[in-house]
Order: sequence, then C-alpha cells, then structure tokens
Amino acid sequence: MKRVVIENGQTGNKQGKGFYRSSDQGDREVLDLNDESYGPAPRLLLPLAEKAEKHGVKHLLADDGRYGQFAWRVLSRSLSYAASLIPEVGDDPLAIDDAMKLGYNWIKGPFELIDEIGVDYLLERLNAEAQPIPDFLAEAAGSSFYRLELGELQSRHIGGRWQSVNAPKASSVLARKGKPSNPAIAVPWLAGTTWMALPWSSSTARPTHSTLILWRYSTTLCGR
Repeated sequence: MKRVVIENGQTGNKQGKGFYRSSDQGDREVLDLNDESYGPAPRLLLPLAEKAEKHGVKHLLADDGRYGQFAWRVLSRSLSYAASLIPEVGDDPLAIDDAMKLGYNWIKGPFELIDEIGVDYLLERLNAEAQPIPDFLAEAAGSSFYRLELGELQSRHIGGRWQSVNAPKASSVLARKGKPSNPAIAVPWLAGTTWMALPWSSSTARPTHSTLILWRYSTTLCGR
C-alpha cells in the first residue's frame, strides 16, 4: 500500500493529497485503503476522546477497547523513543518537549505527557509487555521529569540531576490548551514577586520563547 500511494503522488499536504485530501468543494475526504478511492471523512465523536481531553490522556490509555489499545501502542512507543534520545541528543528533556510543541504542534511534549500519565504507570505497563525501557526513563522511577522546588521549576537531567528552568522556557512548559494540568504550578518569570502561568486556548498557535520575552517586556512597560 505504501508503494502505491507514493507512486500515485499521495504523499501529503504539499501534494494536495495523502491519506486525506480536500475535495473541489472544500470537504475533507479520506482514502479508502481497499479501492484507493476517496470518500467522506466525518469526524468521529468519541465519548472516550472527550473524556481524555477533559480529564487527561491516561483515561484513554487505560481503556481496554480498540481505541485505548491503539493509543497505548502508539503513544507508549513514542514516549519511550523520546526518552531514549537522552543523552544522545542532549541531557535536557525540555529541549525535546519544546521541539515537539513548536515544531509538530503537540499541546504537550513527550516528557510532560509522561509526567501526566505517571512515570511508574508507564514503566509498569512497559515491563508487563516486556518492552525495552530507556535508561533515562528508568532513572525517573518514583519521580517525574519536572518538579516545583521552593517555587522554582526544575527539569530532570541525566544521572538524576535537577536543573532550574529559566523564565521564558519555564513559561513555555506551562503554556497549555486551557489551564495548566496542575494549578499549583506557576512560574515567577516576571521580576519581583509576580507569579504568572500562561493558559493558551488555540490548538494551532502557541507562544514561542520570543513571544514570551516580548510579553514580559510589554508588561514591564505597562507597570505590570
């Protein structure tokens, strides 16, 4: 099937078609894998997905149905792969989280998702399936990849070291769709004792580090 879609030029948005395309009327269509034709692609309204969006992705992963099983298979491998990149590509999970959010439009980065799911929950299920566990993930057993220590946001580094996250980066960690998943976490990234968390409601546009710096400068000019 992969060879066929490549030969047909169905390689994605830049070619105007892939597994999905827009019809001449602007309607979204999906590729039928049986006869290679395109047909209507209605959005599925899944109570399970709505529950996961409202209460956290762990509710989706814990489901025994086909959607939960599929989500676990894909996400567990993606998160394990992300953990395996440390220290190969660097020793800071924040850089990988930011790359996935800014480059691939993820709402949360892989290590933020692991924290939401629970490191021990992920390890337990990976062990039960005899899946390989990256050293950096194993190191975090019983802990997390981010923590708030004496009012300061910190990220875990290789060897169990914790390092403070600077203000603009800390703010990007907290930039979420809606409110932060942990309301207790906020970052004192403005001068003095001002505390600020950054909710973000758009699924297609979230602040970059440069935007955060501009916001900081603007609020300073306005006397906060």
